[in-house]
Amino acid sequence: MAIDSKEFTEQIVPNLKSNKKADKFFINFVKDGKRSRKVLDYTTKSWDKRTRITKATLELNNLKDAVVNTISINDQSTLNQVADIYFSSREQTDWTKELTNIYKAHMQSNIGKKKISTIRRVDIDQLKVRLEKKGATKQTENGCSPRTIRKILIQCLKPILEYALDNEIISKIPKIEAPKQPSSKKVVDDAEIKLQRLYNTINSLYKDDPFYRALFLLALQGRRQNEILTLEWNNINFTKNTYTIEAQYNKIGRDQSYTLPSIVKESLLQIKDNNIGLVFKSPQTGKKLTPPRVQLDKIKNAADMPDLTMHKFRHILASYLSTRADMSPNQISATLGHVNTNTTNQYYITHDHLSASAKSAEVLDTIVNTKGSKEANKMIGNILNEK
Repeated sequence: MAIDSKEFTEQIVPNLKSNKKADKFFINFVKDGKRSRKVLDYTTKSWDKRTRITKATLELNNLKDAVVNTISINDQSTLNQVADIYFSSREQTDWTKELTNIYKAHMQSNIGKKKISTIRRVDIDQLKVRLEKKGATKQTENGCSPRTIRKILIQCLKPILEYALDNEIISKIPKIEAPKQPSSKKVVDDAEIKLQRLYNTINSLYKDDPFYRALFLLALQGRRQNEILTLEWNNINFTKNTYTIEAQYNKIGRDQSYTLPSIVKESLLQIKDNNIGLVFKSPQTGKKLTPPRVQLDKIKNAADMPDLTMHKFRHILASYLSTRADMSPNQISATLGHVNTNTTNQYYITHDHLSASAKSAEVLDTIVNTKGSKEANKMIGNILNEK
């Protein structure tokens, strides 16, 4: 029986319309060249309007998922088709969503239309040239940064091609040459001094404000901004003194648990809240707090660190820890939430000849004078004292 689409005049969500009473719905969408059309008749149901709309929306999403699951990819499939299945097969974390958006912005409308089996190095090189000349936003209209291009090519495109290789759609992956960054090291000079200065500044500025004191002390412990802003009260165990960053909010896709330092615990317990949902929610909306730029500017000025960013907290901590003889690359990597030591070794581990020679001099002094010398580095408050 033919579907009379004129009956469905009310737009519910994209690809879903209803009649005036919202007791009949019309699903109509095209996915990967396949059109799906279906009428949902709820006239005999005793559901209220809201329930009918919820049920219809769920049916729409299920139908879209079913279409994806029935698609067979082969050497005639486009990169877009393979990417669609690849992203749907990943755990739907914030990182997956970010990669999906990167793909749509930079690859979907050009190289994405090519058959994946015909993609060669020249196509990837041409994509790189386009990215160097013009990005997808106003901020990158004069070209993407080397870091962004590396993310597009290495963290987004390459895994899709590896997925195609694993499924025997292609026989090999074309060579991908991403631009090198001017400097890979993120080592911060005088990290111990800066760490102490930040610690003192945070405790001074937010002495009577446990909300922002806790937020920035977590940053000082190496947490990423999004990990802090998505932390929920039920992720914190005040009895065991631990907290967990959920898989969907970190970059490795699995839950990560960390020690809760006493000074952070004390600050959290002082926050006046119902202890439900997000810890750092907006006092106006109760939803996720926006990046604390105003408060960060206060710390910049008070600490005299004009180049400070939320991510710079991690660089300062990692640089300090990398100079400590009792901290291995594995421990530093785990502290930062990296999945392995490669990133830590690449960006933070360096040869500190001065500190190394100080250590050897200390050993010699101990042997000759039969008395030890003081430790070269001291732990910075409770934030770094607890392991």
